[in-house]
Amino acid sequence: MKGNNGEIRDLNQLHDEIDQCDREIVDLLNRRADAVQEIGRLKSAVNGPVFVPSRENAVYDKVESFNEGPLMDKDVRSIYREIMSVCIALQAPTRVAYHGPPGSFTHLAAIQKFGTSIEYFPVPEIRDVFEAVVREHVHFGLVPIENSSDGAIFDTANRLMDTNVKICSEVYLELHYGLLSNCPLSDVELILGTPNAFIKSRNWLLANMPNTRNEEVAHTYQAVERASLEYGVAAIANESSLALFEFDHIEKCIENKTDDVTRFIVLAQNTPRESGNDLTSIAFFLRNQPGSLYKILAPFQEHDVSILRIQNFPTKKKNWEHAFLVDFEGHVDNENVSNTLSKVNESAEDFRILGSYPKSEVILGAKSFSNGIKLNKARK
Repeated sequence: MKGNNGEIRDLNQLHDEIDQCDREIVDLLNRRADAVQEIGRLKSAVNGPVFVPSRENAVYDKVESFNEGPLMDKDVRSIYREIMSVCIALQAPTRVAYHGPPGSFTHLAAIQKFGTSIEYFPVPEIRDVFEAVVREHVHFGLVPIENSSDGAIFDTANRLMDTNVKICSEVYLELHYGLLSNCPLSDVELILGTPNAFIKSRNWLLANMPNTRNEEVAHTYQAVERASLEYGVAAIANESSLALFEFDHIEKCIENKTDDVTRFIVLAQNTPRESGNDLTSIAFFLRNQPGSLYKILAPFQEHDVSILRIQNFPTKKKNWEHAFLVDFEGHVDNENVSNTLSKVNESAEDFRILGSYPKSEVILGAKSFSNGIKLNKARK
């Protein structure tokens, strides 16, 4: 390999250069950590939040603008996710509740948002995540809100209507399934998976494993644990399971739809400040009068506020009663948004502002499993 002045460098010289880079990187990381700890002390004095979604996005945008390769932007973002995770933990212990067991897609989304240095608490139901945030047992909660194939998650939408917690951030996760086993495909006699996992991978299973017995389980963790111990048993699971158990055979990306994405929301007690690239989510019931939906939507056009999605969902309050969930561009502190919401409030029934928060990009990963990610031990 040639150096800057054209000379050929040998392997030892390259290793020496890497060692020097590592020394400089560690020094810079510790300088960054010193500044972060000082920021933590300043925030603590005024009871300020440790995790600031707008700052998170700004850091990602900044470091990607510095990147000239050969690292890809997504690689830089992944590295900085862990740097920021450690720095959040340095400022103050941060607890995050998520729906589902360790290794679930929700756990994977939480890791993607907060990194591996945060203290995680798995809870069995979506309502338990909301309860943990309401009672301040955790600083944040993470739940699914919408899937690109299946639409809104009704349980999450109803909980948002029934509590005062706010959406403070969002994260998108591309869903990939694999078939994990400790035996060749020809020896697999039983496949375990959740009902949804079987639905999402039905086409591949029919084409490749038509005569194999299938057995549904409540959680993916049950499937991968048993598959890791029993010869002839395979589990349908996501890539995070590779960090929980070891498997000799992996059939990658067996899902029917290779671009299936779930949107998750981060729950908190307060609304983050305006970032300049925000979304606001609201929910409401229609009044029983002609043109009620038109009256609610008209102010958005009047004040030039762009609606990104609108969907109705059944509520648990009354049979056949539906509420509307609307996401649009802008922050509640923006004048146009504020004026719009004032008029919406006049026309809607039981109107709720669910949160204003920085917009996240849908960043799709490679169409294959990685070698697994390290998951810090989830606490119960």
